[in-house]
Amino acid sequence: MCSGSDCCHVVKEDGMIEPPFLTTYDLMQISSATGLNIEAFSEKRKNSHTGNNILILKIHPDGHGCIFFDRNDMRCGIYKSRPIDCRLWPLDIRKFATNVKSDPADYHIVLYKFPECNLPEKELSLLIKYAEQAVKKIGEELLDFATYSPKTMETFGFERIKLLRFDSP
Repeated sequence: MCSGSDCCHVVKEDGMIEPPFLTTYDLMQISSATGLNIEAFSEKRKNSHTGNNILILKIHPDGHGCIFFDRNDMRCGIYKSRPIDCRLWPLDIRKFATNVKSDPADYHIVLYKFPECNLPEKELSLLIKYAEQAVKKIGEELLDFATYSPKTMETFGFERIKLLRFDSP
């Protein structure tokens, strides 16, 4: 129930918060909700760990803030169909192995130490449950989701709060 002005509004390329990863599930949800073609709201990137092409959410044309952040209301314009990456914030699912393909079950839920986000314990517990369920929606893109780590977000740090053990989708 936050305003989004401390995170969604500051999203930018190489910024404190990078644009979110988009799964195939996200692309279908957003396209269906907005009527936009996928190219209108996503950009291609290369995951340096896997070598795969991935899609991330575009930022506002002025280079500052999520393309769907409503600057008048200071709210998400696609809240009900927002990407999994946004739904998890300030949590993330990460894979830390040196050889990312070596242990398909070695995933972690991490909590970014974003100073502007004071997440109550009850909401954190709900987000952890959602993260575990989100793995199914992320599906075969889990390795890319969990290894695409924007370097600027690493600067405010994170803590590993739970180890996920499961078979790769």
